[in-house]
Amino acid sequence: KTDTGSIPVGLSMNHLLHDYVSVNKDSILSYGGNQLWSDDEVIRQCGCGVIAAADLLLYLSSNDRRYSCGPVAEFSHCEAIPHSRYEKFTAVLRKSYLPLLPPFGINGLALAFGLNMYFTRWHIPLTARWGVTHRNFWEKMEDMLEQDIPVIFAVGPNFPFVWQNNRLNFYSKNTDNYYKSNSAKAHF
Repeated sequence: KTDTGSIPVGLSMNHLLHDYVSVNKDSILSYGGNQLWSDDEVIRQCGCGVIAAADLLLYLSSNDRRYSCGPVAEFSHCEAIPHSRYEKFTAVLRKSYLPLLPPFGINGLALAFGLNMYFTRWHIPLTARWGVTHRNFWEKMEDMLEQDIPVIFAVGPNFPFVWQNNRLNFYSKNTDNYYKSNSAKAHF
């Protein structure tokens, strides 16, 4: 492993085995939900954790019958989920499992706790947990992907100094090089 946090030598990054969840709003498709499309102002502002959890549950449900229990079961065979139905599902998750505290949203511990409440309530044989050590970060991610489980990844270098405005840059590639396309902080 290099000291830069790159992928350890000999570890190959796997990928999900099935198509990812898609949401259809006005004939526009999104891979996974889009918090900015929400009718709920709080979700738009700080609901990325609810969206990440919804996408995880929807992906699992659509690809393995063991996980198709509870409110997510009605989406098991959807190709592209209509946005109005997705909104109802995220509202159920927010109300019953993943409460948000504006303007902060939900932290990783509360996200794992809420997912575990969902798993327990609907007898889903999974356990969510927050945080892995620096040493086993890549291995845990690879383990999840090998099991065809999406990884909810938290970005933002501001913990524990949440008042800082450091951002993580995202890059896109055109034909010749990479360019900064976006940035985020405190985001799932």
